[in-house]
Amino acid sequence: MTVVIECGTGVFWTFKLVTDEPARAESWDAIFDNDLTLLPRTGGVWDWSGYDSISFSYYNSVAQIQSDGGTQTVHLRVNLSDYGDVADPANYDGLGEYYYSFHYILDNAPGWNTITMPLERNDSWDGGGFNLTGWAGDPGNGELDSDAIGGFHFEFSIDGGGDSTWNHGTIILDDFKLTGSKNVLSNAGFELEDGQDDGFGWGSALGGGHAQVLTGDGNAHSGESYFNIGVTDNWAVYYTEDNIPAQYGETWLFSGYGKNMVSGGDGGGAAFKLDAKDADGTVVETTGDVFFVMTDEWENHSIEFVMPEGAVTITAVIVASRWDGVACDFAFDDMFLMNSGILDVVPPVAVTNVGATIADYANLVTWVDVDGEEGETYNVYTSTVPIEDITSSSVDVVTRRLGRLARSRSLPAQPAGGYRSNFLLCGNLRGCIQQCWCTGCVWFSHQHRKGCPNNLNDSSGGFRSGW
Repeated sequence: MTVVIECGTGVFWTFKLVTDEPARAESWDAIFDNDLTLLPRTGGVWDWSGYDSISFSYYNSVAQIQSDGGTQTVHLRVNLSDYGDVADPANYDGLGEYYYSFHYILDNAPGWNTITMPLERNDSWDGGGFNLTGWAGDPGNGELDSDAIGGFHFEFSIDGGGDSTWNHGTIILDDFKLTGSKNVLSNAGFELEDGQDDGFGWGSALGGGHAQVLTGDGNAHSGESYFNIGVTDNWAVYYTEDNIPAQYGETWLFSGYGKNMVSGGDGGGAAFKLDAKDADGTVVETTGDVFFVMTDEWENHSIEFVMPEGAVTITAVIVASRWDGVACDFAFDDMFLMNSGILDVVPPVAVTNVGATIADYANLVTWVDVDGEEGETYNVYTSTVPIEDITSSSVDVVTRRLGRLARSRSLPAQPAGGYRSNFLLCGNLRGCIQQCWCTGCVWFSHQHRKGCPNNLNDSSGGFRSGW
């Protein structure tokens, strides 16, 4: 029997009730029970990119006991489903790219302990992170996409050779949470006392209207307090007073929950802005006001900004601005400002010694890697027409994440009728810059990352040519 219990907006617990029997070792690595499964209620994904680690606590009230002198052991696994390469998560019921973590803790003496793991793939086998074993799930990009988590599982596994021995014990799991927040805001939820011009939290500037923190009226997204801003034929802003260091090339994300406070209003007049400033505090570049249409429900809104040359600090701004005689009033809460890191903004150097050998059943493409790059991999595509968009239905994927030392790949032979295939080789380095080359019959392109354009016409300095 399965029991589903809702435990907050967007998540639910699924309990599988099983017969009260010990785990038997019927075969090697036999999984005897998948205790808990957590999935987004809406069928979408969770965005955990604002945290660098995940943590849970456990208590062995009864350490595992082996029966009849058996030597088999049971261990705990905490597994993640990565839906980063799933086109439509709401209509997908698979595991996605499936990451395991292994915890040999069930022999420990009673007492509370905490395990914290980085949210990254490091192929650990001892609980120090997540391992893409390839045992289950679907192929993906080989990276743990923490912004697209489709679910997680607590799983227990018993080893053994089919001797039907068994183990039993009792463990309590608690306090499963994301840790290591990447949010640099010191008063993100407006819960702390915060004065004007105190170098902490937020400050305000008004042409008119109001900008205030309200507490205890039940309207907060979380906690007791939220920020309220509104104007009529005027402007008002609320900006970060913290000294937040930034540098050229960093991508910054500013987000938060907001809603319209005017009943029946159209929700116009709210915006976010990010300012990049130099050492003197002068704005060197800005996103300008990026407006959103607010509804009467709490919804998350966000903007991104890549730091320009000369940037030393960054300021995040909440804006209300409207000039058509209509009053606007908004609530904001749980703001988030994060540095996503420096993307690779230098186009990669072309690989060299590219060759293609045509045969009856396969075409072999070879190349020499670029010196100085580390950890790069290659995607290879083929098509019977010139490749201008890798998402086109005419383009087939030959391989993904081909390792640096492979340096070759067999491709489908030319089709009947004598038309020669076009090939595209993508080097997976870092960032969004696309640089394409054409050498003979082979296409080369810098690998796109999530959120970057797929259409090759978006690259600068690229070439378009068939055989």
